[in-house]
Amino acid sequence: MTDFNNIGYSEQNITSSFITRANTRRKPGNVAQRKGAQLDAKLCIFCNENHSPVNCSLDHNRNLEKIKMDKLCFNCLGRHKVADCKSNKTCKRCNWRHHTSICTRQEDAVERPVQQLKAKVSTPSSSIVCLHSTSSRSSQVLLKTAVAEVQSRNGTECQANIMFDEGSQRSFINQKLAYELQLEVIGKEVLNVAGFGSKKTEVRHLDRVQLTIIGEGNQYIPIDVLVVPQISVPIQTHLAEIKQLPHLRHLKLAHASPSDQPFEIEILIGADYYWDFIMNHVVRDDEDNINVAQFWEVEDLPNKVNEETSDKILKYQNENITYTEGRYTARLPWKDDHLELPTNMNIAKQRLKGVVRRLTKEPGMIELYDNIIKEHEKKGFIEEVKEIETNQQVHYIPHHPVKKDSPTTPIRIVFDCSCKESKEVASLNDCLETNAPQLNDLTTLLINFRMKQYAISTDIEKAFLQVGLEEKDRDYTRFFWLRNYKDQNSEIIPYRFKVVLFGATCSPFILNATLLKLFAENPSSTTMELKRSLYVDNVLTSFNDEDTLLSFYRKSRELLNKGGFNLRT
Repeated sequence: MTDFNNIGYSEQNITSSFITRANTRRKPGNVAQRKGAQLDAKLCIFCNENHSPVNCSLDHNRNLEKIKMDKLCFNCLGRHKVADCKSNKTCKRCNWRHHTSICTRQEDAVERPVQQLKAKVSTPSSSIVCLHSTSSRSSQVLLKTAVAEVQSRNGTECQANIMFDEGSQRSFINQKLAYELQLEVIGKEVLNVAGFGSKKTEVRHLDRVQLTIIGEGNQYIPIDVLVVPQISVPIQTHLAEIKQLPHLRHLKLAHASPSDQPFEIEILIGADYYWDFIMNHVVRDDEDNINVAQFWEVEDLPNKVNEETSDKILKYQNENITYTEGRYTARLPWKDDHLELPTNMNIAKQRLKGVVRRLTKEPGMIELYDNIIKEHEKKGFIEEVKEIETNQQVHYIPHHPVKKDSPTTPIRIVFDCSCKESKEVASLNDCLETNAPQLNDLTTLLINFRMKQYAISTDIEKAFLQVGLEEKDRDYTRFFWLRNYKDQNSEIIPYRFKVVLFGATCSPFILNATLLKLFAENPSSTTMELKRSLYVDNVLTSFNDEDTLLSFYRKSRELLNKGGFNLRT
C-alpha cells in the first residue's frame, strides 16, 4: 500500500472506491544524462558571467524575457518546454515549478512543508493503489477520469487529465499544471494532512487558484482548486479492456485514451464541484436492476394547461411586453430578490482571447465567426456600444462557437449567460426567472401531423431575434469582439443586444409569451390552428386537401408578419 503522495487531505477526505495499478519506475541515468538536461550552472545564461543564474544581478523581468525569447524551460533552463521537463527540482524559495532565478518571492520567504513530507515518503518500484475499496476481486475497474481543456483567467489553456472523486471535500491541481497555466494565487487555506493509513497529521498552508474547465458542448465551468506538489503516482485505466464491455461499447467515454499507458492525474475534482460535471444517468450491466415497470408506463395525453403557467404568462404579457411599429418589445423577467450582478468584464475579455486562439487554428473559422456578428449588426440584432462608461449597471457575456452539421453555416455563436467569475457571485441566468413556456404536447402534435393526407412542417426564422429587448435591459447583454478579426491584437469592441438573445434561461418563456400575445390580439380560425400546431418556433400540422393547406400557410405568414416574425417558405 502506498500513501496518496501528499495530496492535501485531512483524515476525513477518503477518496472514492476503485483499484488501479500504479507504475513508479524511473528511467535509468541522472537528470543531466537525459534529454533537456539543465544548463551549466557555472555559466550564467542571462549575462554569460561565471556565476549561477540564481546569483545574477540583472533585472528579474529582463531575465524572464530572455527565457521566453530563447524558448528555455522555466523550471531547469533547458531547451525544452516546461511541460516536458524531466527535472524533479523546484524553486528553492517557494517550491513551485520554476527556476529560483526568476522567482518573485523574497529571499527570506518561508518554504512550504512539502519537502518535509517528501522525505517521509517511500515509493516502491511497483505497487497497487487501493483507495477505500470494498471489493476483493482482481478484475479491472474503469476509473472516473476525463481529459478536458482547461483555461486560466489570463486566457492560457491546455489539456489536462482529471479525476472525479466525490469522497474528497476539496478539489486540487498539481504544481506542474498550475505553473504551466500561469495561475494567479487568489488566497490560502490551511488543511490537516495525513498520509494514507497514517495517524499523524500535519498542518499545510496551500495556495488557492482559479481556473475554468471547458466541458461538453463548450460549457465553461469555473472552479477554485488548491495547489499540491502531486496528486497521485501515474495510474492506468485499463480502458482497452473495459471499453469492449457490451454495455459500454457504444458510449462516448470522457477519457478516450488510445492506450493503457500510465498517465498523471493533474486535477482532482472533489465533492465541492463533483455534481457540476457528473450527470445523473447510470449505466449498469446488471439484469436484476432493470425496472420492469418502465415497459408498462403510458403517459396520458394532457387535457388541460397548467393554470400557474398561464397566470405567469398573462401577468408577464400585461406588464412587460409592448407592441410598437409592427414589432413586439419585451423586458427581461428579473427575480425580485436577485443578487447584485457583476460586470464580468475581465472574464469576458479572457474568454474572448481563448475563443480567438481556437478559431484561428482552423482556416476560415474566425472569418465565419466575424461574418455572423457583422450580419447580426446589419440586421439590427446587436449594436456597437459607443459610450462604454455609463452610470447604469452593465454586464458582459462571454461567447464561443459550436460546430453544426451544415455546409452553409458550420458554426453558430452561443452566449454563456451562466458565466460567473466565482462561486460567490451571480450570473445573468441566476438573476432571471426561469418560468416554463406553455408548450403543446409533443405526442399530440405528432399525431395531428400524421393524421391527414397533406402535411406541413415549417419554422419561424430566427424567432428569438425577432423580439426586441427593452432599452433599459440592453446593457446587461454586452459582449466583446475584435475590430479587425485578422489581427488578434486588434482593438476590442463592446456590443450589446437589441433583441432577446438565445442563451438566456428565460428566452423560451419570452418568445412563447410574445407569440401567445400575438395570437390573443388577432383571433381567427387560422390563429387557433396555428396555436395548436406550434412547438417553440416550429409548426407541424396536416390537412385533408391541398387548397386548405395552402390557405392556412398564406394566412399564417400574414398573421406572424404582424408581429415582425417570418414563417419560412
